[in-house]
Formats: sequence, structure tokens, C-alpha cells
Amino acid sequence: MFKTLTAAKIFLKQGLFKEALDILEQLEKDNDDLNIKFYKIIALEGLGFFKRAKELCYFLLEKNFETEEIKKILERIKDKDDEIKIEKNLDYTEDEIAKVYEMIGDYENAIFWYNKKIEKLKENIR
Repeated sequence: MFKTLTAAKIFLKQGLFKEALDILEQLEKDNDDLNIKFYKIIALEGLGFFKRAKELCYFLLEKNFETEEIKKILERIKDKDDEIKIEKNLDYTEDEIAKVYEMIGDYENAIFWYNKKIEKLKENIR
């Protein structure tokens, strides 16, 4: 797809904020248009980069690029901090851990985790 403002808008409508931001940052290097910064705010908000989005909102307001949409976005994000998206499901079973060690060739740790799995199964039998 072409790296145009229209392509970035399409990505934004599809919820593909990272792809839109990549295009917008490329366009921003070539052209310092305030419309590009406006759409960049939407992409940043979608990605959870609220601090950068707020900074751009204030920048546009200083440049008298005031729209109701900027005010609405600023109202939504003014009290939010940047989100750090972390996968919290780290509950892997012993055999899953052992398989990973086996795949990377660390057989000593693989045997250790398989033995832990065997011990757990023995406890369940008792």
C-alpha cells in the first residue's frame, strides 16, 4: 500500500494504529502538516501512548489548530498514563517448560522439568 495520508486514515479506521503511525511518521519527515499531527494523535491514543498524544494535542492547540475532536481526545486522555501491555499469563506447566528446553537443546534443564512433572503426577496419585 502507498504511504499516503489516505492510507494512514484507512489503517486508523481499521484499528491498525501501528501501521498508521509508521506511515504518519514517514510523512511527517517530508511535510510538517498539522493534519498529519492530528491523525498521529489518534494513532498514539490507539496504541496507548497517551503522554505523546497529549503533547501533540497541546502543540496543535498552540498552533490554533483547534477542533472539537482534539478537545474530545484531550478530555479522554488527560488523566491517563501510558499503558504498558504485558502478557500476564505466565503459568506454564512443567512439561511445557521442559519441551522448550528440549527444543533449544538444553537437555539438563529439560530433564529437571520433566522430573518435576513426574513428581507432581506421583503426588496426584497418592
